[in-house]
Amino acid sequence: GARIGYDGGLTGKTICRMQYRKQGDAEWRQGMDLVPCPWDQEFRGSVFWLSPGTAYEVECRLLDAGKPLSTVRLTGATWAEDVPIGEVRHLPAGTSKTPLVIRDQGKPDAWIVYRPAEGGATTIDAGWEAEQAVLFQDAAYVILENVTLRGGSRHCVSIAKSHHLRVRRCDIADWGDPGTPKPGKGRSPTVAIEP
Repeated sequence: GARIGYDGGLTGKTICRMQYRKQGDAEWRQGMDLVPCPWDQEFRGSVFWLSPGTAYEVECRLLDAGKPLSTVRLTGATWAEDVPIGEVRHLPAGTSKTPLVIRDQGKPDAWIVYRPAEGGATTIDAGWEAEQAVLFQDAAYVILENVTLRGGSRHCVSIAKSHHLRVRRCDIADWGDPGTPKPGKGRSPTVAIEP
């Protein structure tokens, strides 16, 4: 995900455009505009469909009514896809209405994987009342994969005091509301996220 902080006030016509490219490529690819989060004075968003183990450049341009305000260019690299797996924990098949809390500590040479059992499907639908569908709390070197995630009034996946986490090949939708919280508002449109 991308997080770009700003100082000063913004108008309703201020947007943050984002583009990216593999390091060394000439052509930029247009990303989604970042979403304003005024309570944190940040614009936030994600870049999808990146290749694993690859260096990228990302450029964010702040515009107000089409007039350029500032530009930030960042470089970074995606993680390699392969990691050493130490343990696989199978999630029960079917739908759970209880948020999943993961507190496991894997190791750099022994990651812990959460996934449905072979041939099964797992959905975690925490509803609108829960703050999130999945919480990583004090977790490290953990992978959550191939799970359908729904619900969460603020987040679908929340991370607290954790590092080296991967959420991959999960279908994440119907959670929160982008931008400003709106109590009583219906759920967000469905978006499927894949590698």
